[in-house]
Amino acid sequence: MKKNNTQKQLNEYSSDLPSRESTEKNHDNGEEIILKKTYGDIPFDVQDNDYLSVFREADRNIHNIALYPCKYIAELPKWAILKYSKKGDYVLDPFIGSGTTFVECIKSGRNCLGIDYNPYAQLVSTVKSTKLDSKKLKEEYNQLISNIKLDKDVPPQPNFKGVDFWFNKNVIRALSRIKKHTNQVKDKKYKDFFLVVFSMVVRKSSYIAPGQILTARRNDWREIKQLTEQETIEMFESVAEEYMNYMNDFSKDADEKVHTEIIGIDSKEITLPSGVEKVDLMVGSPPYINAMDYIWANRLRLHWLDLVKDDADRLDLYNHEIGTERIPKKEYDKIGKTGIAEIDKKIEEIYKYNNSDTQSKLRSRVTYKYFMDMKKHLESAYSVLKKGGRYCIVVGDNNIRKVYIPTSEFLIKIAESIGFEKEMKFQIILKNRSMNVQRNVDFANEIKYDRMIVLKKV
Repeated sequence: MKKNNTQKQLNEYSSDLPSRESTEKNHDNGEEIILKKTYGDIPFDVQDNDYLSVFREADRNIHNIALYPCKYIAELPKWAILKYSKKGDYVLDPFIGSGTTFVECIKSGRNCLGIDYNPYAQLVSTVKSTKLDSKKLKEEYNQLISNIKLDKDVPPQPNFKGVDFWFNKNVIRALSRIKKHTNQVKDKKYKDFFLVVFSMVVRKSSYIAPGQILTARRNDWREIKQLTEQETIEMFESVAEEYMNYMNDFSKDADEKVHTEIIGIDSKEITLPSGVEKVDLMVGSPPYINAMDYIWANRLRLHWLDLVKDDADRLDLYNHEIGTERIPKKEYDKIGKTGIAEIDKKIEEIYKYNNSDTQSKLRSRVTYKYFMDMKKHLESAYSVLKKGGRYCIVVGDNNIRKVYIPTSEFLIKIAESIGFEKEMKFQIILKNRSMNVQRNVDFANEIKYDRMIVLKKV
């Protein structure tokens, strides 16, 4: 970004911020730190190694479409986009997830490219960043609801394994009818929007407890109220109307001069589309080691939406995942070596935990594979980023088998070995965070801070 444009945005931004004079003490891996209280957006003048306590208004908007695990807050990519790019630039998010970066780019006039191996993430991120005409959206919705309610035929039932384990028969019939007519919407943009609505109804009508991220049937599933067909259809109506409000608000602010595009499934081998020689900025949040199984979390939606053919097809998606946990036993019997002494020491500690039991060996190999995959990714990222461009990475440090892994510092070491220069790193703790996942504290920990690393290609 040109210096005068940066300063102008900084001045406008800073004038709207409340005072940040108040601070509070906290701890990070046993060390006392000072949290600076921040209200609203992250300030441009954040300093290296700052700790920010982020307070936000309880606002519901386009980012609330679709329940997606462990997505980062919009303030992080927004900060990077406004600070390190200008309107019309190309931004790449190699871990696009639910499309937070897509949305923030469209709102701020930047083009954005995305990569994700999860087809559900591709669908959601594309829908959330595609402007829709409010009048046509309402017309398509009215016609869709009418078709669903008038249809008295028995629709084709899904045949994926265990469907009746997760849903009652009334819900299955209702979901099948909704899916049938949603797939008949002719305009793909609008059809995809209603498929995302449908995917949320799949989640809400299942035997998974409200607010639960991972796919597991609740213990009291027999005692809870069993939804009827009519109630399931009414749930679809309710979610659709809520999401249409979000989309209408977003479409008013969307910049029509820029676009978003999914360009691949493998962030370790990035290929830019024709006409884009280099990207101006990269920003994204790679998976946290040993923290979330995104495919399992979205399992029911993947099958209902026919985004995978069967269980084998779903399991094949793990082959494209950074630091996959699906590793053959013969492979994790040996200790992996990255060639970086500090990382290899931690890998060995995990391996030897609890007398090198099976889980310790597996988690050790997962950690090794994660950093080796991230090295490949960072090498590819370096090749597609313009000289002087930044890569802003949001990641968390965590414990694996009671061994503390400073993931952010290790990624900086790997990046520097490739040719990146660390420009800064700061941490945020988000108050009232709704997406934290409870973890087995005997072996892991709650990931308390998001850490923003800013790397520069020099």
